[in-house]
Amino acid sequence: MIPLGPGIVNVPRDQNEDLALYQARWSFTSLRATDLAVARRDHWISRAAAIAALRSGLKHAPNPTATLTARMRLGHSSFTTDRGTVDLPAWQLYFGRFREPASVLAVAPFKGPPLRRLDPDGVGNSEDGEQAVISADGQTLTISFTGGPAGNRPCDDGYSASAAQSARAVAFTIYEHPAPAPPDTVCAGVGYERTAVVRLTRPLGARVLLDSTDGGAIPVARRPTFG
Repeated sequence: MIPLGPGIVNVPRDQNEDLALYQARWSFTSLRATDLAVARRDHWISRAAAIAALRSGLKHAPNPTATLTARMRLGHSSFTTDRGTVDLPAWQLYFGRFREPASVLAVAPFKGPPLRRLDPDGVGNSEDGEQAVISADGQTLTISFTGGPAGNRPCDDGYSASAAQSARAVAFTIYEHPAPAPPDTVCAGVGYERTAVVRLTRPLGARVLLDSTDGGAIPVARRPTFG
C-alpha cells in the first residue's frame, strides 16, 4: 500500500502553537535503544530524517531564543493511504506541554508518480481518472475509468483488461475494442464511466496496484465513489 500526502499528523493546531513549537530550538532526550533497534531491523527512516520531514516547509526563527525539550518514540499513527486510513509505524515527537505528539510516517516514501488526495473513504482518482474496487475475496478488481460509449455502433467501444503480477505489485492494462466504423466517421469527444474486470491469481493484499501505461498507482477500496 502507499501512504499519501506528507506523512505527518498532528501538526500545530493554531498560530500560537506554531510559533511556540516550531520557532524554538529543539533539544532531544536520548532515544530508546529498543526503538533504534526496531527501526534498523525493519528499515524505517532514521530519527534525523523524521525530524527533517517535520521541519520541512515550516517557518522558523533564524535565531530562536526559546528551547523546547522533546522526546521521540517509535509508535503507530493513522495515515491516509491508497487503502483508506491505516495505522502505520511512526516516529512520534512529544513536546512538553503540547497534548498530542506530532507523528511522522516511519515507512520510506514511495518512489513513484504522486496520487491525488483521497476522500475520507479512501477512494480517489489517479491522474488518468481511474479507481479500483476490490471484491470481498481480494481477487477480483473492477477498474473504473473514462471511455467511449458502450455498444456496437460506430464510435462505440468495448474494453477488457489484463494484469501482470509480482510479489509487491499488480500492473493492469486496459484494452480498447472499438466498434467497426467507416473511415470518415467523426466521433464526439464525450467521456463515459466504463469498467473492466481483472481476476487475480491470489488476493491483492498489500500489493500496489499500478497502471502499466504510465506507472501511476491506483487507489483501491471496497466501493466506488464516482459521481
